[in-house]
Amino acid sequence: DEKDLNFLYLTLDVPPTPLFKDTQGGNIVPQIPLFDVLTKYNGVRLTDTVRAGVQSRRRYVITKLPKFLVFHFARFSKNNFTAEKNPTIVHIPVKDLELKDQFALEGIASQEATKYDLLANACHDLPAGLDKDGRKEPLQHGTYRVHVKQQSSDQWYEIQDLHVSETMPQLIGLSESLLTIYQRRDA
Repeated sequence: DEKDLNFLYLTLDVPPTPLFKDTQGGNIVPQIPLFDVLTKYNGVRLTDTVRAGVQSRRRYVITKLPKFLVFHFARFSKNNFTAEKNPTIVHIPVKDLELKDQFALEGIASQEATKYDLLANACHDLPAGLDKDGRKEPLQHGTYRVHVKQQSSDQWYEIQDLHVSETMPQLIGLSESLLTIYQRRDA
């Protein structure tokens, strides 16, 4: 049963955090490239989904690249006892995200644009040690930050509440992103 569906955003599943601690006794925070989580949409990988108590396997394929790509990173999970946040760092490129070879694009011309640049990035931060005890809800106790790019000056800004400061683009790709917005570079 095959269906063509348009999308507003793509949900990317962040791999689970390791169960074991590192040699110094601290938690290991894994780091993975964006392309590892994008394999969900390459048309090859099967993804298990549960909807209304029914489990199914789906295969997702991106066949055409839109002007804007919005990625949502599924970081929060909830079980019967508590909500948890996955701290895995997904390295997101700020410039030159090349998607030509990542998806099964249909009828793409060689001169057609397939490179994207980051426009905005939203993050969620938890106070240190908050979710170690497992008693507090991370969504209620964390804070949100947004990184936005001013197109005219090519300068990145970090915004948290009413505080706005300049930031380096290298730091954006290493944050615990929840939502990223990319714009296609048209030829």
